[in-house]
Amino acid sequence: MRKAFTLIELLVVIAIIAILAAILFPVFAQAKLAAKQTSSLSEVKQIMTSEIMYNTDNDDVQVPYLWYNRGDGVFITWMEMLYPYTKNKSIFLHNAASTSQGAYGATCTSTSSPTVMSHYIMPLWFNYQYWSWWGTVMFGGFPIDDNPLSNCSVGLPTYGACKGMTHVDEPASATVLVPGYFVSYYRPAPALESNTQFGSACTTGFDPTKGATSAVQVFKNGGNYGMADGHAKWYVTTNMNANASRPHPYGGSNYPSSPYMVVIE
Repeated sequence: MRKAFTLIELLVVIAIIAILAAILFPVFAQAKLAAKQTSSLSEVKQIMTSEIMYNTDNDDVQVPYLWYNRGDGVFITWMEMLYPYTKNKSIFLHNAASTSQGAYGATCTSTSSPTVMSHYIMPLWFNYQYWSWWGTVMFGGFPIDDNPLSNCSVGLPTYGACKGMTHVDEPASATVLVPGYFVSYYRPAPALESNTQFGSACTTGFDPTKGATSAVQVFKNGGNYGMADGHAKWYVTTNMNANASRPHPYGGSNYPSSPYMVVIE
């Protein structure tokens, strides 16, 4: 005579399955996120390679950090300038991050179809000076035009670079590309942006502290960064943005400074 399972036995099996699922599902989720993290690192590397190619073809002058006024009402994004070298729009976005401008606190007008076009930015408009860099008082930031500390004052377009990546101190540890967001817009027809790949620039930003724009840091504890020598690397957020371990001489004294911020020679 064939013996059937009792109700108690079935409940025990279901409980065991539920326990295993509770243990394994978070592991699977972390493995999936780790795969996306690796994909993001590859994207950053490709962008940095295209950036070096742009520098080489433009007399060692960096791509403008934010946008370039084309003169007809369109503000060309830095991604547009690198597109001839990447030939791929998708590498500027990764599928672990939101594509909604609202996720980052951006408020570009809805009538112009605002779209997140990049999850990476070059935050080089932050001038290098002594200030509280996300809670850490130190010299931090990046070189911009007319910055006396970076000696960068060439008359180029607004938010334009004045030197290429080969001119920075310690290029292997000088940050150029960071996790962030870049929102562009396409106006209703006949749109001037119709002959662009990334539209006209609206706004950009980054927030490594997981604060108001927490969607910027999609990976746990850190993100992928592009360095001035072209390589890409994962950094823990607190180490990248709150590290004041490098002495910086200024005014006859040494001050705490970030070892990962770009400084012009």
